[in-house]
Amino acid sequence: MEHLHAFIQKDRNNALKVLGNGQMTVSMKMDGAAMQMSFGGERPVFHKRSGEPAKEGPVIRDVDMYLSNFYYDAMEYLKSKTDSISSFTEYIRLLNFEIFSDKGDMDILINYNSLPKNNICLLGGVTTDGDKPLKKDIIDEIGKNLDVDVCPTLFMGTLGKDKAEKLMSFAEKNKEGKGKDNLRDFVKSLFGTTDNTMLDNTKDGIIEGIVISVIHEGKTYTYKLDDPEFTRRWNDVHGKKDDQRKTDLDDIGVMICDSVENSGYELHKQSDSLLVNLIENFMATVAKDEKTRSAFGGYLDRNTDNLKLNWNSRMVPSEYRDELLNSKDHLGELLCAWVLLLNRRTKKEDSPIRKRLNLLVDKML
Repeated sequence: MEHLHAFIQKDRNNALKVLGNGQMTVSMKMDGAAMQMSFGGERPVFHKRSGEPAKEGPVIRDVDMYLSNFYYDAMEYLKSKTDSISSFTEYIRLLNFEIFSDKGDMDILINYNSLPKNNICLLGGVTTDGDKPLKKDIIDEIGKNLDVDVCPTLFMGTLGKDKAEKLMSFAEKNKEGKGKDNLRDFVKSLFGTTDNTMLDNTKDGIIEGIVISVIHEGKTYTYKLDDPEFTRRWNDVHGKKDDQRKTDLDDIGVMICDSVENSGYELHKQSDSLLVNLIENFMATVAKDEKTRSAFGGYLDRNTDNLKLNWNSRMVPSEYRDELLNSKDHLGELLCAWVLLLNRRTKKEDSPIRKRLNLLVDKML
């Protein structure tokens, strides 16, 4: 979803016309995890964030639930409530949610006083008829039937030229986290919002942002406007994560071990495919960076869209060599790849992460 300031920057006069004269709906952005639920088959399909309200994101797989329990909890709950919205599913193509967790296993930057009902907030959805946005009364009824909260609508109507100018000025002044204005206070002032229940549901007085949807001359425009303080927090956290991902492969090994050891899954054949996806995901993430990718040497081939491991048998630890090279155990190969990598990077034989990975290989081979 495009930032409002980017839309304004393209053509300020056109932006003023659209924002001032169009039919505008403003809703609140929530700091949870985005999830979508699509219809059309025998059963609903769940997706991760797409960034667009009418476009499905990647399908949520076993490995995603394995890494993030909150996906599993939300999916199981919504599956149990599907019958309650059966009368709507013929003309609903996609529903968008923000999901939360009360188990402390989700990284969020907003300190909420309370979480949505059943840890799920319905944001909206689109119809099977040309991906038209669902009307508010339909969204409210679906939310009621699912027994989840509905993201509050902060404003509906025509903004007018003067208020559109103020909105554009705020977006330009506070773009990319550079300003110091408080978006929550600005929203209350500009839109005259009367239902402040969700706006005031934060311990530190900030919200993530708002979503602005405008219909003007038959065309729909949708943009986001983030609170500058939230943007600074997000950049600080994710900037550090990106640096860490690029420079410290050992941390990824730790994440693999933590996920496997704390998951409750037994390391036997029925979990092979799950662990393959898990480790491939981490390897693919690392392989996106050229400098980090080089650490794999001849073990990782990115000539195709799919990961391939090219083996130099002399580099395989002797205790695994025969069994690994004589088998077609893809999972064993992937686990050994991490051991090989760490053997090359870690001089200390008693490295904790090296020991943990070796134990995992022992269990799988």
